[in-house]
Amino acid sequence: MQHKQVLDELDYYRSQKIAEYLYHMNFITFEEFDMLTRKNRQSFSPVLVELLPNVKQTETIVSETEWRSAV
Repeated sequence: MQHKQVLDELDYYRSQKIAEYLYHMNFITFEEFDMLTRKNRQSFSPVLVELLPNVKQTETIVSETEWRSAV
């Protein structure tokens, strides 16, 4: 994996965690969360983007405890 690909993966992961946090804390709606997820995948082009699941409202979002431990 090239250096830029690694940076894209890290940027995608961080931006997605922020989106999950915003959704979990009710700062954004599910529709906004879904839009951010799609934009993150386009912007950062994770290597395995084809394997990532589509976002569903029933998908489990990180808990506040998981979020704080990840940050």
